[in-house]
Amino acid sequence: MPPESQASLQRSAKRLPLLLSVAGGAVLVDQLLKLFALHALTAQVPVPVFGSWVQLTLVRNAGAAFSLGSSATWIFALLGLAVVAIILWWAPGAPSRPWRVAVGLFLGGVCGNLADRLFRPPALLRGAVIDYIQVRGFSIFNFADVCITISVIFMLFLLIRGVRPGGALSSADAAHEHPGH
Repeated sequence: MPPESQASLQRSAKRLPLLLSVAGGAVLVDQLLKLFALHALTAQVPVPVFGSWVQLTLVRNAGAAFSLGSSATWIFALLGLAVVAIILWWAPGAPSRPWRVAVGLFLGGVCGNLADRLFRPPALLRGAVIDYIQVRGFSIFNFADVCITISVIFMLFLLIRGVRPGGALSSADAAHEHPGH
């Protein structure tokens, strides 16, 4: 293997742990909170956190955002798998640390809800997503949804600031990946 290719592979391998750590942390927190919700809450019975403004309400959501498309759960599962595959294909080439964090958070959110669709009842690819956070005047959602939303806002912020997802490394990232240069 040419030295340039070997160096490129090594840089790519150094980039994945941050993205995968953020994603793994998000999935872990998401699944632990869903486990808590399943054991501590009764379906459709709100528990006030901040009066009626924020409540914990257990819901099994077979659809997408706002419970849309509840009869197409398998399509959302397949889309989730496709998103994961695309991110994992793209991730090794992502030189920007902020983008690796943002995409890792997005990946964690997608994987958290995908795990529900794959492994929760009623069946493989048709599982209902566990939602439990209810904000007055809004839909019921979960930590994975929060991760996805925050990551999209972070990505938009990066784009507005001119930080591109690919291309040259920032000077801080270059110093981290190439110490002494």
